[in-house]
Amino acid sequence: MPCKGEVISAVLIPEGENPSGRGDIEVAGNAVRYRGSGLRIPEQGISLIGQHNYFDIAMVYGICKEFSLTDEQFLKGLRSYQTLPHRLQYLGIKDGIRFYDDSISTIGETTIQALESIKNAGSILIGGMDRGVDYDQLEEYLAGSSVKHIILMEATGKRIYSEIEERYPTLFGSGKLCLVDHLKDAVELAGKLGEEGSACILSPAAASYGIFKNFEERGEVFKKYVFGLKLSVCHCLNGRGIFGRCHSGYFFKLPGKIVNRCVAKLLGNLREIHFICADELLGCIDFHKRKIFNDTKAALFPENFLQL
Repeated sequence: MPCKGEVISAVLIPEGENPSGRGDIEVAGNAVRYRGSGLRIPEQGISLIGQHNYFDIAMVYGICKEFSLTDEQFLKGLRSYQTLPHRLQYLGIKDGIRFYDDSISTIGETTIQALESIKNAGSILIGGMDRGVDYDQLEEYLAGSSVKHIILMEATGKRIYSEIEERYPTLFGSGKLCLVDHLKDAVELAGKLGEEGSACILSPAAASYGIFKNFEERGEVFKKYVFGLKLSVCHCLNGRGIFGRCHSGYFFKLPGKIVNRCVAKLLGNLREIHFICADELLGCIDFHKRKIFNDTKAALFPENFLQL
């Protein structure tokens, strides 16, 4: 047990390096060793994923062993730890696809690390404000990557698309590259192309400025685009309007003039309507009767949208 004020020095040796002598902390894949103690980092049930996070886990493991914590105590703490948002954060599953938010990614190296960390990546969403960052390493990695769909967006996405066309004709002609305008388009395309059991990763390798306030907002918008808001239809009142509640704690009212018997019957038979933005509710309902709403502009005005 260290004494108060005592400084402990330890050297971490990643797998594959050739130091002179042994390190106090050694990392080989998900196996960690510290001065005779060993632990295998669980690959399931923890929020810290990827080799770069294993190095951090190894350092904390060494400190915990100095304070005589058992492996069971360490693993309990590791499993309960939650990563900060937007840092390769697991968001959940939608239509069989696992979604990850790595919005903090603003350089190519972090996108490479994201793809190295997530198994069975079906699509990667890349692009943002162009600051003139060099993407040579990222483009070379993508040329040899097993990711099935590379969805490029915004200014940097367009530049990467052009550079790959020039430098990696095999990748360019493989059908993996998809160029879209904005994040919303990228999410919609990822949902269409994704296969059950695969993963979709937002790891932009670019700044968010000029498009979003910051990377946090970009991540939150990504989550909304993926899962949308859930609207429960409570009741229809004979053309006087439709009332309901969305998960953010808001009640809304659709004016009665847009409700006829056909609409009321159609909505009344649905338990939930999934939509992206409350002010575009009807425009995001995807059913064959959408033409019914063509003349309504499908807008929820402030006077019809009341916070509880």
